Amino acid sequence: MRKNEDIEALKEELMLLLSHRSVKALRVIDKLRRIAVQRKDVSLLGYVYYRYAYFYYFTVSDQDEFRKYLQLAVHHLLRSGDMEFLGGTYNLIAYDAQDLGCYDVAYAYFMIAARTCAQVEGIALPGLLEANGGRLLTELGDYQAGRRHLRKALKMIRPFKRMHVYHYNMLVTYADEALVSFLMRDGDGIIRALKGVDAHYEASDEGEKALGRTYYLLPHVYHDLFICEEGRGDHYFRELLTSWKKVEADELPGLIFEIESLCTYMLEHDRIDQIRQLLRVTDGLRESSNLSIADRYYTLKIAHYEKTGNTKELGRALREQHLILKNLKAETMRTRRYAIEFSDMISAIAAEVESAAEENLLLQRQANTDALTGLPNRNAINKRLAALFDEAREGRKRFGIGIIDVDQFKQYNDSFGHQAGDECLRAIGEVLLSFAEDARLFCSRYGGDEFVIGYLGLSDDEIGRIAGEMAEQVTKRASREDWSVQISQGIYNCVPGRTQRLWDLLSLADQRLYRIKGENIR
Repeated sequence: MRKNEDIEALKEELMLLLSHRSVKALRVIDKLRRIAVQRKDVSLLGYVYYRYAYFYYFTVSDQDEFRKYLQLAVHHLLRSGDMEFLGGTYNLIAYDAQDLGCYDVAYAYFMIAARTCAQVEGIALPGLLEANGGRLLTELGDYQAGRRHLRKALKMIRPFKRMHVYHYNMLVTYADEALVSFLMRDGDGIIRALKGVDAHYEASDEGEKALGRTYYLLPHVYHDLFICEEGRGDHYFRELLTSWKKVEADELPGLIFEIESLCTYMLEHDRIDQIRQLLRVTDGLRESSNLSIADRYYTLKIAHYEKTGNTKELGRALREQHLILKNLKAETMRTRRYAIEFSDMISAIAAEVESAAEENLLLQRQANTDALTGLPNRNAINKRLAALFDEAREGRKRFGIGIIDVDQFKQYNDSFGHQAGDECLRAIGEVLLSFAEDARLFCSRYGGDEFVIGYLGLSDDEIGRIAGEMAEQVTKRASREDWSVQISQGIYNCVPGRTQRLWDLLSLADQRLYRIKGENIR
C-alpha cells in the first residue's frame, strides 16, 4: 500500500512540474521508470513512456526523443489496456502532425484519441480532446463547427473541478472561444468568452495565473482591437508584448495561430505600427526548428513588407521562405510516412493483443475468482468492492458492508471432515451467487468460512431483509440432517464521508460481527 502511495505522490509532483514546463520533471519520470521496471508493471511503464513523450514535446523540444517514446508508450499501453493514457498518446501524435501542417493526419488522430478515451468513465481527457478538435477546426477555417466543439468542451470539462490545473484548462478553452469569435467578428461572442476567461483567471492560484497569463491577455486584446479605435484601449496589447518578451523561445510556436489572427486583423485595418511591434517581439519564430511555424511566420512578414512597400526586406524574406519550403516539403513527407508506419505498428500490436485476449481474460477470471465457491475472491474485493465504495462516496449514496461467518464451522469440520466442510462452503457460495444477480449487491469469499457482502444504495431495513433471506437460504441448502448450518452477519451501513476508507467500514462491520457472535455464545 505504501508503494502505491509513493507512486501517486510522484505522479502529483510530476504533473505540477510538467504544468510549469520544468526540466526537473525528467528526474521524476526517471524515478517512476525505475519503479516500473523493478515491479515489471507494464501499465506504469506505459504511463512513464507517455510522460517522456509529453516532456520532449512540451518542455524540451526534441522530435527524435518524442517519437521514440511515443512508440514505446503505445506498445505498453495497448498491452496493459490503459485506454486513458493511450488516448493521450494519440493526442500527442495529433499535435505533432498539426504542428507540421498535416491537418488531415492530425484530425484523424484526434478522432482516434476521442474514441479511445470514450471507453473510460470519469476522466477529463475527452473534454480536452473536444477542445483540441475545436481548435483544429478553427484553424481550418470552419469557425461555426470549431466554436460548437469548444462550447461542448467547456461543458465536458466543467465537472472536473478537482482536476490538476482545472482553471488553466477552462481559461485556455474560453480563450480559444474568444479567438474564434474574434475571427467571426462577433463582438458579443468575444464578450461572452471574456467573462469566462476573467472568472477562471481570478479563481486560479499563482502557479496557474503565471501559466495562463498569455491566455488571459489575448482575449482582452481581441476585445480591444474589435471594439476600440487604434491608439485607444491598447493597454492589454502592450502588456501582452511585454509578457512575450519574457517567455521562453519554445513557448511562442504554440501561439502561431493567435499571432496570425492578430496580424491579419491589423493588416486589414492598417494598424501598421501594432503589427510592426508584434512581429519584432515574435521575430524568434523565423528560426524555429519547426519548419511549418517558421514558414507561417515568414508569410506574415512578407504580407507586412508588401503592405508597407519595403521591397528590400520583402525580397530577402521571400528568399529565406523559399529555402524553408524546400526543407518543409521533405519534413512533411517524413511526417506522413511516420504516421503510416505508426498506424501499421498500432495495428500489429492490437492484433497481437487481441489474439491473447481470451487467454488473458481467463487468467484474470481465475486470479479474481475463488476456485471452491465460484465467488469473487479477496483479490477482487480490493478492486470491485473499492469501486462500489467510491461510487457511493462520490454519489452520496448509502453503502453497506456485511461480513458473514459460518457459526461453529470448526466443529463442523472436525465432526464431518474437510471434504464435507468444502461442500458446505460450496453450497453457501451457490446461495450468495444467486443473490449477487442483484446489481446492488457484491458477494465474495474473504477466506476460510468468511464472506464479504457489499450493499449499494440500500436502507438499513432493506439490508436487514436481504441478510435474513440469505441466512434462511444458507440453512436450507447447506444443512445436513444431523447439522443445521447457521451464519452470522455483521453489517455497517452509511453514506461514506470524504475521509472514510473502505477498510474503515470493513473494520466496523467486523466489530459488529463479533459482537453478534459473542451474544450468540452467551
